[in-house]
Amino acid sequence: MPVIIEYLKTPPTVSELHDIFKRLGLSSAIEMVRQKEDAFETSALSENSTNDEIFQAITEHPKLLERPIVITPQGAHICRPPEKVIEIL
Repeated sequence: MPVIIEYLKTPPTVSELHDIFKRLGLSSAIEMVRQKEDAFETSALSENSTNDEIFQAITEHPKLLERPIVITPQGAHICRPPEKVIEIL
């Protein structure tokens, strides 16, 4: 049974973002950010921001988090496009 986390009602903590980042296997946390969101510009984030700065910004502005993120026993993906979910089902 899937667990759906409503990230706007319950934003992830910095610790949870660290865990998600590791599971996704990304090289930089900036890959988890929606850079076209208004909050990206107002938060002063950039390609040079540290992972910790990015995680903190996401906790303060959860709309920055790229979504959907799907985590299964087979792996984790940012499922954009949605068809990417097939790779981990």
